[in-house]
Amino acid sequence: DYARAVAALARALDCPVLAEPLSGLRHGAAGLEADSRPNSHHFLAHGEALVRDAAFVTAQAPAWILRCGDAQVSRSLQTWLSQCLDQGTELLLLEGEGRWPDPERGTTLLLRGDTAATLAALAQAVAAKAPPAWMQAWRAAEQRAGDLARATLDAAGDDLWEGAVVADLLAALPAESRLFWGNSMAVRDGDSFSGLSAKPLEEHGNRGCSGIDGQLSTALGLAAAGSAEGRYSAALLGDLAAHHDLNALAAARELDCLLVVVNNGGGGIFEYLPARALPEYETGWLTPVPLVLAHGAAAYGVPYRRAASRAEFQAAIAEAVATGGPWLVEAVVERSESVARHRAYWQAVSGSES
Repeated sequence: DYARAVAALARALDCPVLAEPLSGLRHGAAGLEADSRPNSHHFLAHGEALVRDAAFVTAQAPAWILRCGDAQVSRSLQTWLSQCLDQGTELLLLEGEGRWPDPERGTTLLLRGDTAATLAALAQAVAAKAPPAWMQAWRAAEQRAGDLARATLDAAGDDLWEGAVVADLLAALPAESRLFWGNSMAVRDGDSFSGLSAKPLEEHGNRGCSGIDGQLSTALGLAAAGSAEGRYSAALLGDLAAHHDLNALAAARELDCLLVVVNNGGGGIFEYLPARALPEYETGWLTPVPLVLAHGAAAYGVPYRRAASRAEFQAAIAEAVATGGPWLVEAVVERSESVARHRAYWQAVSGSES
């Protein structure tokens, strides 16, 4: 009902929907937008990248923004929203669970009520659409960002990095699977590279204080519920998150779940933050751990595969899905090359390396 209500309001307004990876609007719900007209979609999956383009966002500054639910995953979206508020944009926050998820304290109007019902009522009340050029500009920017993301993936060839891990994992999962996005870089790479698809997936994440404790436990709890319903489950998380919660593998037995751990040598997210310049960066922020995941998986009787190339990763996850049961797949990423590919993508989209 929520996805249908969002789609109906977007069509009534002819306005873009910037769908984050935990919104439930990227995989499956996007099919609600399908019709016979070309370029008619309103759901966008590359908002994180396209709002980095200063010229674009200046030209397309909104008079108001309607935000549903939790605060944004993406720092670039957070920055864009703050800039919009500074320039007089009104922020309407629709929250149906009694909370006020607005860390910037920029809400102009807080709407309380059932989310789907409120969106449906708003769609009925729309008196006029936005000018056609508005949605056309957002669609063009979305198409360009998506093309550049695919070009970045193609340019990497068989090299394994997070963008390829996200794309290949989503392609391998059966319809109706449950997917858990880990915190730190996992959910952010999901934001950047998961795109839209008609294949329905149920996506989850632990945001809150955004820590990395308990990530495997949460993923396996979701997998237990999914297995009871005959549904496949998967999780994508980083090496430090796996290290913090490795004993959760004791709960993996007999569950149909694929656990993908991206090993980029520690807290890779800090490569994109000011801490990177500190002399104590390696020991105080990156904090790599000498974790041999193969031994950890063996200790709990979980089948394990190590992948250092895209072909190896595709083969490993295909084997896991086909065989069933619990699997741990370690995707080994060369951090400096990964950072370069992320920056090349952002540079291509916006001319900025932030």
